[in-house]
This record gives sequence, C-alpha cells and structure tokens, in this order.
Amino acid sequence: MKIVHTADWHLGKIVSGQSLTEDQAYQLQQLVELLKDEAADVLMIAGDLYDRAIPPLEAVELLNETLATINLELKIPIVAISGNHDSSNRLNFGSSWYQKNGFYLTTQISQIFKPVTIGDVQFWLIPFFENLEAAAYFEDSTIRTQEAAMRRIIEQIEPLMDRSKRQIAMAHLFVTGAEPSESERPLAMGGVDAVSAKLFKAFDYTALGHLHRPHALGKITTDTLPQGTVSYSGSLLKYSFSEVKDQKSVRIITVPQKGELQMREVPLHPQRDMRLVKAEMAALLAEPTAFGPVDDYLQITLTDVGDVYEPMRRLKEVFPHLLHLERAAQTAIHQQGQQFKDLKQADILTLFSQFFETVEQQPLTDVDREFMQNVIDESRRGE
Repeated sequence: MKIVHTADWHLGKIVSGQSLTEDQAYQLQQLVELLKDEAADVLMIAGDLYDRAIPPLEAVELLNETLATINLELKIPIVAISGNHDSSNRLNFGSSWYQKNGFYLTTQISQIFKPVTIGDVQFWLIPFFENLEAAAYFEDSTIRTQEAAMRRIIEQIEPLMDRSKRQIAMAHLFVTGAEPSESERPLAMGGVDAVSAKLFKAFDYTALGHLHRPHALGKITTDTLPQGTVSYSGSLLKYSFSEVKDQKSVRIITVPQKGELQMREVPLHPQRDMRLVKAEMAALLAEPTAFGPVDDYLQITLTDVGDVYEPMRRLKEVFPHLLHLERAAQTAIHQQGQQFKDLKQADILTLFSQFFETVEQQPLTDVDREFMQNVIDESRRGE
C-alpha cells in the first residue's frame, strides 16, 4: 500500500493582506498529479484544512473541488482530521455520507476509537482537542495536559488494535523535539502541552500535523524491535518568512505486508516562492531580476543609510508581491534618536494611524479614525 501524508493546507490563508488561495490551488493541483503518478492508495490530511474556523467562500470551494477530484474522480480514499485552526463542528457536517465514498473525517474524541481499515492497515484518527474536552470525555479532572490526554487515548486504542494489520496513527499536536516556525498558532504557552514521541511507540507510523517544517523525529525503539517513525509532513506552502529555507513536500509511505515501512519526501514547487532580499533601493529598481523572480512573495530589507522616498510604493511597482519592507540595523540606529523623540511627542491616534498604515499599506478612513478616537476617549474616561 502506498500512502501520501500531507497536513496544514490552511486554505483561505492571508499573509500581510495577500490572499494565497490562487497559490494554494496551484499547489493542490500538483498534489492531484502526484497522487496519479504515484498510484497512491490513500491520502492522509493531518489537520488544519482551513486557516480559520469560518473560512472564506473561495477556500470552501477549493477544498470541495480538490477532495471531490481525489475521492470521487480518482477513487482514492481520504483519511483526515480537524486541526486547531478548523471548526470541528463545521468540518464534521456530512461525515456519515462522506464515509460511503471512502472519505473518513474525524473531528471529535468520541470518533477516535473506531479505526478506519483500508486493506491491511488500521488508521487511528486523532483530531485536535482542548484539554478540557478530554477531561470531560473521560470524566477525569486530572487530565490537564495534552500528554495526559494522549496517554489515556492511546491506552484505550491499544486493546482495540488488530495485530494482524499495520497500525498508523494521525494526530495534530506538538511533539517534544519538533521544530516550529513562526506561522503556527501556539497550542499552549510555555511548552506545557508538548507530547512525548514515545507515546506513539505502538504504531508503525505516526502522521503528524501542526508544525509547518517537514521533518521526522526519528525511529522509536523498544528493547526488542523498531516500532515506527513519527513525522511531520509540513505545510502545503510557506506561510511565514521564517520558512524561506524550507522545501515544502509530501511524505510517501510504502507499507509492505511484512518488514519496515519505506518513507520518502517528494518536493512541491510553488507558483510563487517566499524569499528574503537585502539590497539598496537603487540596485533593486535598476536591475530587479538580478534578485530573483520579481513575482515572488518578498520581504525586502533596504541597506540604504538615510531617508528613502516612498520605498513601499516604488518597490511594489517592480515587485508586485512585496509583503514586508524594513530597514537594515544601521539605518535603524541612525534614526533611533529622532524616532524616539517623535514617538514621545505623538498622540495615541497618530501612533495608531502610523502603525495601521505600516501594516495594512493603506491609511485609516475617516470613519475608522472617528471610531478609534471614541475608543481612546472612552479609555481615558475609565482611568
């Protein structure tokens, strides 16, 4: 059996005001072609199908079209779980008739203990859940962490396993030793909800979602034999500039009837890459193609010393997908004294207006300014 492991599609994602739906559609078409070329038997999606609980219409349409192509046209079974960005209730709608077509979607703790069996493999689908949900489900107030909840879940799964079949788990969580990036929403503060990889030693393979860097946590062994690997497939696209060095990919797991599983990564190539560029303004404008494809998503750091006239507007004329612009450290130091003086003298509305324009690349409207002034006035009256 050949299984394709993906996760963290985040359909409907917006980065610095830029919708990535077109890029996601391009990437998903690659996935469809890969499934055909590999003659895949199963597609796994380890959570965060959407980027937010109430996704935009175009994201819903893209997901529906993609899943219909894979599941109904290509006849490839899909096993999926909800992630922390998804609305479990919204995703769960229609799940009973999904299963009749080989689309298995788990969004609730109560669904975990009914494995999906495809060929010689049992799939255990563990969606994202809050600790309070686990405590309520098990009627145990001592469950206060993901580690405790996952231990209880796996303790209940193990007696249900058909040992004549290979065992694969799928979960959406943070595992100790994994490598996060800036674009994931934290599941808990201070690492309280990190889960030990050793909890998954009973499985031949554990397909993880949540972290956007594709990487394996290595082989988990007992005293007698290897029991499997725990891996993140990574996200569909780069969703922050902390991921610029990542090669996005999917993991392909070949499951033989006997012996160890075989795993490999197949890269995905975006329509537009996400890159960091550092240069002087004049060089960028004079020869933009020297810095790579001008249509990529860029964070540009200007190395100019001194003032630069309307840099964002002028650079966007050349680099239409410029998402973030900043100045090099030496420029910041040069201007620090004057900026601090200006900040001390500026009123709150002016500061907020400057912040808003920097982030959104557009000024506040008169209605927005009036609203913010009312908020500021109310706050002062309450002091």
